[in-house]
Amino acid sequence: MSNPCKPIDMEWERLTLIAKTLKTVQVNGKTKQLYEKKVILNDLSGSIKHGKFTAILGPSGCGKTTLLNFLAGRTDSKINITGDFRVNSKSVFDISSISNIVAFVQQDDILLPTMTPREIFTFAANLRLKLSKEKKAQRVEQIIQELDIEKCANTRVGNAEMRGLSGGERKRASIGVDLITNPSLIFLDEPTTGLDSTTALNVLQVLQKLARNGRNIVSTIHQPSTEIFNTFDNLLLMVRGNIIYQGLASDAVRYFGSIGRPCPKQMNPADFFMKLMNESGLVVDDMKASKTTRININPEEIEERMQKNIADLVQNYRQSPMVEEIKKDISTEAVKSKSAYQVSWFYQFYLILIRAFRNELRNPMNFKTTFIQTIFVVFLVNSLYYNLAEDKGNGVQNRLGVLFMLASMSGFTSVTGSLGTFSQEKPVFLRERLTKSYSAGAYFWAKAVSELPFLMLYPLLLILPIYWFIGLNTLDNKFLIMLVFHIMCWLAGSGYGLFLSTIISRLEFALALVPALLVPLVVLTGFFVSQDNIPWYFGPFEYISLFKWVFQGTAQNEFDQLDLACGTHCLDKLEFQQKDWQTSMLALALIAIGTRVLAYIGIVAISLPKKSNMSRPVGENPYERPTLAPSEILTDGEESEGRRSDVSMQMIL
Repeated sequence: MSNPCKPIDMEWERLTLIAKTLKTVQVNGKTKQLYEKKVILNDLSGSIKHGKFTAILGPSGCGKTTLLNFLAGRTDSKINITGDFRVNSKSVFDISSISNIVAFVQQDDILLPTMTPREIFTFAANLRLKLSKEKKAQRVEQIIQELDIEKCANTRVGNAEMRGLSGGERKRASIGVDLITNPSLIFLDEPTTGLDSTTALNVLQVLQKLARNGRNIVSTIHQPSTEIFNTFDNLLLMVRGNIIYQGLASDAVRYFGSIGRPCPKQMNPADFFMKLMNESGLVVDDMKASKTTRININPEEIEERMQKNIADLVQNYRQSPMVEEIKKDISTEAVKSKSAYQVSWFYQFYLILIRAFRNELRNPMNFKTTFIQTIFVVFLVNSLYYNLAEDKGNGVQNRLGVLFMLASMSGFTSVTGSLGTFSQEKPVFLRERLTKSYSAGAYFWAKAVSELPFLMLYPLLLILPIYWFIGLNTLDNKFLIMLVFHIMCWLAGSGYGLFLSTIISRLEFALALVPALLVPLVVLTGFFVSQDNIPWYFGPFEYISLFKWVFQGTAQNEFDQLDLACGTHCLDKLEFQQKDWQTSMLALALIAIGTRVLAYIGIVAISLPKKSNMSRPVGENPYERPTLAPSEILTDGEESEGRRSDVSMQMIL
């Protein structure tokens, strides 16, 4: 793009990342779970420079994604990090301090399926840019042209259920979201995943063009074609957490030829490097070179040969001129971070609210599902309980049955309907939070408010066709009170759904868990068992049951002043402890408020930024590498005390 980018270079020395993992071992015939320290990145030194497109290649598990996440400031806080890390020659311990100039495009395209690329870019521009409306619009159009998506700019992204953009268009739209702020650093995790060769090449050519404008583009790539390989400026090859090459992509073939590993003619260099970096492939090559004819080889011998081959490759790299070359031409321009948010809380709330309404209206599946459920219940109730007004004898049981069915319908549907509010949009929310687009509070309350019209509409669709048709109490304002109870029930139920959606990340698991959580609350309504017979240890659950309060309140409202054979004592057998419907209404209001407060705390908790665990190496020498002990098993004394000991993995080198 024509907008100037601040030159940003990153360099690291003696970088080591160690994670703790559980390992199952046998100790004296017993199975034990012990911690081990697993080296993910092993004493790495390197750099990435502006104006270059750097590709990171390596077999699965080599550490390339971990390195990318570290550079982008997305490393798990539980990972121990040692080494020296610098941005434009200045030491940095918390990459989040420069997050305003860093963009990270994940492997999966995280976009709302109901929105168009132009709408997505405009939303991001309104939140993240302090510019006039006209200049924001110009920036959006500039990105659309730069990414070559003019023809699909007004097409919805789509998903498995909704037709939309193609794979390549979706990937370019994902990149465009982060280009809004004109970032100097762009990290991409395997952007060609799921794309055909032609589409993948188009995406990589876009990245190459972005790098030519001064940006620092870094991407992990899986099995690139020859044409894609030719788009790389710099190449970084990794095996088992070690770097075996870092330099110009065009010089890689010549370098490996100089150390006795020539690339066959007319072979894709990327395929050759992947074969070279594949541990089993290295062993096979050595076997062929030594003319080994044995079919069966000891596993220890295979592992020994693997480590030797990797050690040779790493040693050759560390002794090559490339190690000194990567330290040259590093920018020294000062890097400053911007304020956390570019717009006010209320403007964030307004933009998210408008997007939430638009998303709901364009995704009518939820409304259709709830509408069909409601019509079915209306038909069932009207068929079973028609003409209650004329039933003066058995009217009590039938009326209680109606009220219980309606309470169950409102309770279950409101909870399940809100389960996907945050769980389905969680990836989008986390991505936008990491870019400091808005606060968690603005997002939460905008999403909560966007549901209010539907929470008032659904009870009306349920109660209105039933109330007069079956002949419920029409005295005074009984219908309005009944309607308000079900609106409050939907508010309370949606609060439960919001809270569960913040603590349960997967919607499928939440839907499976909800019946087990709600059925006990249904049993405590007083319909199946009188409240005086409920054991004391179920007492707390009784008071948080929205089913109890809506059933109890609507029953008290229904039987008040009603002329039945039982007179004014119709509800005595239920033994309600609260004698007026106003108490039930207040309880529902408290549940609706309390669950939303808990949901707000949950959404804030999952959006808290991870603290950096970066520290300088231990020892007097600032670049002294921490020493890891060999693997050890617990002694008998440690076992008897029931303590766990860390088990360390030896480094390859």
